[in-house]
Amino acid sequence: MKINPYKHKERYFSWKEEVKKKGIPRISEFNSDLILRYIENMEHRINISTTNIKGARSYTRLNTLREKVIFFAKRFNEVYETDKITDITEEQLIKFFSGMRSGKIKRKDGKEYRSASDFVKIFKAFWHWHQKVNREKGLKLFISLEL
Repeated sequence: MKINPYKHKERYFSWKEEVKKKGIPRISEFNSDLILRYIENMEHRINISTTNIKGARSYTRLNTLREKVIFFAKRFNEVYETDKITDITEEQLIKFFSGMRSGKIKRKDGKEYRSASDFVKIFKAFWHWHQKVNREKGLKLFISLEL
């Protein structure tokens, strides 16, 4: 039996039920729908890279992904005043992540981010998922994320 002291499974399913009704609070409807599709795809292992480990993602990972991608949607709206997380440019991304590394962009408590590279990895995973989904629809996205 797996021990789940932090109740990741319960947290994930309660969040999922909450956002089904109203969407994700304090972000645009477009971002909310996109993030919900992304998290659902990760939960069911749909549209992930062929080089990734097979199998569904853990509830710990799903909670981490949802928190970070929602963070990106909110922060990009604050910093760059964009309502769509997908409208961010490569230059803006590079400035954002370098600002996190240098300490210009701070956490809620005013401290610096210790590992901006973790945020970069999560955003790259989200962006590559977005590219793959749009490729299946016949759309091409041209931002190259080699951060």
